[in-house]
Amino acid sequence: FSLSKTENICVIAIGKNVKLGIDVEHVKPEYSRTNIAEEFFSKTEIEFLKNISEDTMPGSFYRIWTAKEALIKGHKIIPLDSFTISFSEDGNYKRLEKDGGWYFHGIDFNKHCISTLAVNTSDVMLSFYQYPVVEKEA
Repeated sequence: FSLSKTENICVIAIGKNVKLGIDVEHVKPEYSRTNIAEEFFSKTEIEFLKNISEDTMPGSFYRIWTAKEALIKGHKIIPLDSFTISFSEDGNYKRLEKDGGWYFHGIDFNKHCISTLAVNTSDVMLSFYQYPVVEKEA
C-alpha cells in the first residue's frame, strides 16, 4: 500500500502482487515558479516547463512532481533527476521504461489538488471513495 496526504485530502493506494506509490499535493502556483524544478527535475522536464504557458505551469509542475514522488514510493528510485516524466500529445503520462515499465494515472480532485498513482502494471482498477471531513469539536 501507499499513502499520501495534503491539507484535508488523504489518498491511499492498495494493491496485491504489484509495486505502487501515490502522491497528492495541494497546488500552490507560486511554488512552481521557484528553483525546485532546476534542483530536482531532469533536463528534459525543465525544458518542458520552460516552453509551456504561464497559466499551465502550476498544473504541469505538480503533475511531474507527484509522478516522481509516487514512483519513488513505489520503486525507490533516487535521485529525482535520474528519470524523466513525460507526456503524450493528448496530455496523458507516457509509460516509463524502467525495470519492466511503470504506468502513471493522474487524479485531479479539483484545480487545487493533484495526485498521481504509479504502478508497475497496466492491469489496474481504480476506485474512488470520498468521505466527509469531520471537524474536531473545541
